[in-house]
Amino acid sequence: MINIKSRVALTAVIAAVFVAILLVQFTPQGAAAAKKAVEVRFVTYNICGLPDLITRDRGLAAARKRFPLIGERLRNYDIISLQEVFIPQRTLVIKKLFNYYLARGTDSGMPTKPGSGIYVLSRWSIPRYTFEKWNDLEDYDSWSHKGFLGATTVIPDGPAIDIYGLHAQAGHEKTRKKNYQQLIDALVRNSIGTGRPIILMGDFNCDMRDEDCHWLIENAGLTHVNPNLPNDQIDHIFYIQNNSEWKINVKSFGFVFDKPVNGHMLSDHNGYAATIEFTRK
Repeated sequence: MINIKSRVALTAVIAAVFVAILLVQFTPQGAAAAKKAVEVRFVTYNICGLPDLITRDRGLAAARKRFPLIGERLRNYDIISLQEVFIPQRTLVIKKLFNYYLARGTDSGMPTKPGSGIYVLSRWSIPRYTFEKWNDLEDYDSWSHKGFLGATTVIPDGPAIDIYGLHAQAGHEKTRKKNYQQLIDALVRNSIGTGRPIILMGDFNCDMRDEDCHWLIENAGLTHVNPNLPNDQIDHIFYIQNNSEWKINVKSFGFVFDKPVNGHMLSDHNGYAATIEFTRK
């Protein structure tokens, strides 16, 4: 039997623990401070989801072999932008990401309907998204549903972010510039002025030697995650602060999936990734 003194001592211990928990939770040095900054890992990847008859000539293994490997590696990232997710075997990628929220372009989810090939996935909820097919396309691209997808994802204890995933016109710089104007119009219509940070990722089909790439950066107010603006890549990650209460700080960036696996590359593109810290001002 516990005597009165023991009960008093036990009560005092419980009370002390309870007060300590309250201090941790409600002082600036406690949980509130821990929630001030959030790190998010982004990746964009053109997975070359074309028939094996085509990709074999590019030195790639069959889709049934490489797609599960791609899906497994994408799980290392929080927010994912994919392009050329066309062929029916694309389900082998998406199944590996079963616990992600998914926004897709014009495909219906039926494997036999390729659609735009543009997907955005997030570990966190996507309460809204929209897709636009480019109004102007040339050559083989005119047979596709290339365009851009805009999605808002909400990070618990962090910001709501507007993510834009895109696949621009290959070649035909004047047409691609029209694509970019259409993208800017959507940014102004849906995101600029909302206070949500904006991330743009995808296969832009232009590098920093192309005039239209500089035109886009200047007219959309974009900042590349690599401040040195590389000349040798067409897959990019840009951001816009957008007067957000969350300051953007790029912690790291670089190519991923850039080495052979079992003697073959996973795609005819490398992935491009960035870790971004969002800090409440």
